[in-house]
Amino acid sequence: MKPHPGGIPFGDDYFPRCEEKELWRRLEENSVVLIAPRRSGKTTMVKHMKEIPAKGWLVYYIYCEDIENEEQLRKDLASKLADARKNEGKILVVLDEFQTMIGTFAKKMKPDDIKSLVRALPRFRAMGDSGRTIRYVYAGSKSFDLITRRYGLESIFRNLPKVTLVPLGKKDALGYLATVLEDSGVPNKDQVAAWIYKRVGCGVRYFLAILADKAISLNETDQEITADALEGIYESSITGAEGRGYFQD
Repeated sequence: MKPHPGGIPFGDDYFPRCEEKELWRRLEENSVVLIAPRRSGKTTMVKHMKEIPAKGWLVYYIYCEDIENEEQLRKDLASKLADARKNEGKILVVLDEFQTMIGTFAKKMKPDDIKSLVRALPRFRAMGDSGRTIRYVYAGSKSFDLITRRYGLESIFRNLPKVTLVPLGKKDALGYLATVLEDSGVPNKDQVAAWIYKRVGCGVRYFLAILADKAISLNETDQEITADALEGIYESSITGAEGRGYFQD
């Protein structure tokens, strides 16, 4: 397993999230709102769901920050649902960063028109096979609720189940770090993992991956992984200019 700081880990590099199981369970009954802070692993998780879907599901992904208008959204949905007709199974469409798209639409559309469009999304099943199950994951950051209230959409999402992606617990975070470090041949993996977790102070995989990647680089260049070296990595990679760069899209 490799850390992939700032990237999307696939395959064996993906670290399972318990929220994924909850999401699949909820989707059997209804569409779902997925809320997560930026850099929390939301996009990684939903792309893993697309890569390895639950049995009987077809998963399609739309990155909503790239959607500029209603016509583009309708065409993208039509294309994906047309593709779904070629295969059997229930259909899941992930609308990632949904609230950003709503903010973009608000610059060009009236609030009532936005509301009508969002209400119509579940009825897009008519573009596929009318009898098939189609679900949406409306995925967004913590501004999701603010945006939906601002444009009068809260009644649409009020009755949908909501799944919140939270940081890894201490046990999972240490397990993730130990696996990443061991797979890259880092000695004293448990001690290094414990230091990284303590210094980060939480289980946000993104921050853990940054420091793990730097520790691996030290080992690959035959530098000793000491507390002072790790502290320097933390200051440069998280609090310094390099760290700020990780947050610039």
